[in-house]
Amino acid sequence: ATTGLDEFLKLTGVGMFQRKLVGAMRWPNWTFQVRGDLVHFTNHSAIGDLKEEILLGGAPYQWQDGHKNLLHCTATWTPTPTGGVLRIARMGTIGNYEELREVSGDRLVFRLVRPDGTEWGREFERGK
Repeated sequence: ATTGLDEFLKLTGVGMFQRKLVGAMRWPNWTFQVRGDLVHFTNHSAIGDLKEEILLGGAPYQWQDGHKNLLHCTATWTPTPTGGVLRIARMGTIGNYEELREVSGDRLVFRLVRPDGTEWGREFERGK
C-alpha cells in the first residue's frame, strides 16, 4: 500500500502532470549486497537502474538521483530483532529529507520524510 505520495510530491514542487505519471508507474524491484560498511543498492525502476553505494556509519557521501540531482547523504543501519532500519539523510537543491527502509522478516517499509513531517511510504513483500 502507498500512503501520502501525491501530497509529498506536491510539497516538493512536482507538478500535477508529473505526479499523475509517478502514481501510474510500475513499482520498482530492489537488489542489494552488503560488504562490511558498504551497501551496493540497485533500484530497478521504470526509468532504468539507479545504483547507489551507501556508506553506513554516518560517513558523508554523494549520490545522484534519476534526474541527476546531486544529494549529500549520510546513512546508518540499526539492527532490530527481526531485521533493521536503514536511515539515510539526504540534502540537496531539491530539498532535504530522510529516507527510511525498515526491514522486518519478509516485509520492507519504505518512507521519505520531509523536515516539516510530511511523508509518504510504501510497503513491499519479498517475492517467493
